[in-house]
Amino acid sequence: MRRFLMGSVSLAVIVGLVAVPQAAHAARATPATSDIVTLLQHLPDITYLSEAPSAPAGFRLFNLEIRQPIDHAHPSRGYFEQHVLLYHRDVAAPMVVFTGGYFNYPYLSEPTRIVGGNQLSVEHRYFGESRPVPTDWRYLTIWQEATDEHHIDQVFKTIYHALWIATGISKGGMTAIYHRRFYPADYSGTFAWSAPNDTDVRSTAYTDFLNRVDGDQCRADLLSVQRSALQDRAALEAKIAAAAGAAGETFDYWKRGLDEAFEVIVVQTPFAGTARRSRPPARRSTTCTPGTTRTSAGWASTTSKASRSSRTPTRRPLSSAGPPSTFAGSSGGCCTTR
Repeated sequence: MRRFLMGSVSLAVIVGLVAVPQAAHAARATPATSDIVTLLQHLPDITYLSEAPSAPAGFRLFNLEIRQPIDHAHPSRGYFEQHVLLYHRDVAAPMVVFTGGYFNYPYLSEPTRIVGGNQLSVEHRYFGESRPVPTDWRYLTIWQEATDEHHIDQVFKTIYHALWIATGISKGGMTAIYHRRFYPADYSGTFAWSAPNDTDVRSTAYTDFLNRVDGDQCRADLLSVQRSALQDRAALEAKIAAAAGAAGETFDYWKRGLDEAFEVIVVQTPFAGTARRSRPPARRSTTCTPGTTRTSAGWASTTSKASRSSRTPTRRPLSSAGPPSTFAGSSGGCCTTR
C-alpha cells in the first residue's frame, strides 16, 4: 500500500513551540564556558573541522563530523564519520534538525528562520562523504539512520537545552518522519515538507502521474525540449561546464562526469518541473508553465543551475547560500507535535 503524507499545515504550529515554558530545563548545569568553539571541540565523538568564513546574518556556521557505528546494534563492526553542519545562533534558542535525506544542503530551512533557532543539517548515512569504506549496504536502513540522528541529538543536547524540532523536504521529510517512528521523544515537533512514504521501489505512481498531468500537448512539447537538448548536448554541456567552473563546482561525483549528469537532468526534467511548482494540481492550468518549453538555449540556463547542485566527493567551502527558489513559499507538508 502506498500512502502520501501530504497536506496544508499552518506554520503557527511551529511558532507555538518556542512559546512553551522552559522550566523543564532549569535544572541543567550551565556550561563552564560560553565559547561555542570550545564547547564543540569537547563534545564526545565530534571532530571539529572548520568555521565558515561567511554565514547568514546572526549565525556562525561550523563544519563538523560525528563518529557513528556502522551497525548500531553491533558497534564492534566498525565506525564511520557522518558530516554535520551547525548553524549556531544562541545556545538558548530552539534547535532545528534539518535532514536532507541525501547530502547536506548549505542553507537555513524555513522552520529555522520562523523560530529564530539554531540548525543542525545532517547528511544521510552512505551519501556524500558519510560512508564507510568498504561499504556494506546492509546497514543502509531507516533505523540505522534514525539512530545516527538520535546519537547526534543526544550529543548536542548537552549544549542546546531549548526545544528541538525536526524538518526535511521530500526524502528528507521521510527521514524526519522515520526518526519520529523510532525515537518519538527526541523532538517536540516534526515538520515534513511534501514527504511521500514510498513502500515499493518498483511503484509506478510517479510515472502514472506524469503521464496524466498538464495535458497531452504540454507533455509532447516537453518531450520535444528533452530531445532537442540531447541533440544539442555538446553546446549545452559547454555552457554548463562554464557555469560550473565559474561557481567552483565539479562533476566528480558522477562516474562519467558532466555527460552522465546532463543525461540524468534531461530525463528528470518532467518530474522536477512538476514536483517543484507551488500550486496544487487541482488549481493548475493544463497550459504549460512559462519556461517549461523553452528552446534548447534557454533550457541550458535551468540545467546549469541543477548541475551546480550536484554533490562532489570533496569538501566544498561553506557559504551562506540561500535555499533553492523552487522551495520558497511552499506550504505543503506534514506536521506532527507531541
